[in-house]
Amino acid sequence: MSAIEINRSEVNEVQYSATLGQVQIEGLIAEAVAKAAGVDLASAGVRVKKVELITSDKVIGFETSAACEIVVDRLPAAPEETAS
Repeated sequence: MSAIEINRSEVNEVQYSATLGQVQIEGLIAEAVAKAAGVDLASAGVRVKKVELITSDKVIGFETSAACEIVVDRLPAAPEETAS
């Protein structure tokens, strides 16, 4: 995931802001879901299957939600065959 660029301004208070792209948002969502599930995304057999950002029309404005699916493959990968 790319680094988040932080902007800082200071007068009588310090303000921090950042604008995140879709890939960064999806990465943060996957990390949060993995942490809540107790899964290490860097572990073998673990992959993020999908992250979806969903925007729905409401009576006034829009609502955004997200769906994330992480897969933990418990079966070891079959060894690759070598050509002889």
